[in-house]
Amino acid sequence: MPSSTDEETFRRVFGPCDWSVMAIVARGGESYARLRFNAGPGGQVPIAMEVDWERFAQEVIDLDGQMNEVFTAWQDEYGQNIFEQVWAMEPSPALQA
Repeated sequence: MPSSTDEETFRRVFGPCDWSVMAIVARGGESYARLRFNAGPGGQVPIAMEVDWERFAQEVIDLDGQMNEVFTAWQDEYGQNIFEQVWAMEPSPALQA
């Protein structure tokens, strides 16, 4: 389950988003996931989540010696697709009077 710090961070960082997902994977293997949305009436719903540790372990073995390339490719893809967007609002004509 999320801690109070998790909840506060989720609210502060993702609160204004149309939708967001909190996903937590604990060291002991437990997991937690929740979808939160602000569109329409807004709400939140738990999401079933399972980590396939066996497959993950095999992926790590299969990528032995290639992790630097994998991380570099991920960073390149991230840099090509994620951009900061700054929103500027035009002042209302009523406020300019």
